[in-house]
Amino acid sequence: MSLIAAVAFASLTQSSDQQAIAMLGRVLLHYRNTTTASGSVALTISDGKGSKLVTTEFGYEKPSHMWLVQRQDGAGGWKYSARSDGRYLIYDPPLAVNGLFRRSDDLPILENVRTEDGTLRTVPDLFGGFRNLLLTEDNPPLDIVFSRKEHLEFLRTQWGTIATEGKGKVGAQDVTWIGGDFKPVGTYVNGHWRMAVTPSDDIVRYELQRRYSEKAGTDAGAINVAFVFDVAVKLEDKIAPETYAIDKKLVKRIVEEMKSHGKDVTPFLGG
Repeated sequence: MSLIAAVAFASLTQSSDQQAIAMLGRVLLHYRNTTTASGSVALTISDGKGSKLVTTEFGYEKPSHMWLVQRQDGAGGWKYSARSDGRYLIYDPPLAVNGLFRRSDDLPILENVRTEDGTLRTVPDLFGGFRNLLLTEDNPPLDIVFSRKEHLEFLRTQWGTIATEGKGKVGAQDVTWIGGDFKPVGTYVNGHWRMAVTPSDDIVRYELQRRYSEKAGTDAGAINVAFVFDVAVKLEDKIAPETYAIDKKLVKRIVEEMKSHGKDVTPFLGG
């Protein structure tokens, strides 16, 4: 059984809604099979007392070209970026390490797109290299669009049930809602997820309602948090090559910095 089929059909024992499961399978294949993708995912997080907006803009062209910029709006909002030109991957270091926040003059991390044995890392592989450094822990639409195996498998564990939840509109677009119970660690239900899917299998919105408490599985100090992801992504769209360009001077600076710390820079020399 393929990865997509396994992810889509893994919840058959928990849900008899074959229509929803089939739709989910089509959605996953829709993004898995694309050659290019570009657009944005705008996440609004609210807890009833306030809200914040985190926007992720990105584009990729398989096998190994991609860029991504993530911003948190508001005063002091953080920014995160990553880029691959097919030879190099550069991405920002963690926001904080051991309580020390990243400085504005910290250089990005530099990696070769090819591994030491010459294997070409693909877009999902590259995304996996920095996914855990992004500003938000949960971003299912982004994980679906980049289609990395491990991220899809993790989403499957969170989708406790899968069912159709009626038709509606998101903006001017007709959609079908599918959703179900949300299980953050695959053991207990503490929320509800749902996604809006167009007739062409595009995701245009993903909603997640989560209940946080001081002790997992209880209502001690519980608060309800809403995550709303508005998705605007184009597939198989022409993307300008300069979008992926990496400044050679920046690469040189990073290599010199690595060299000054005694690191082997041989893989980054030449070409």
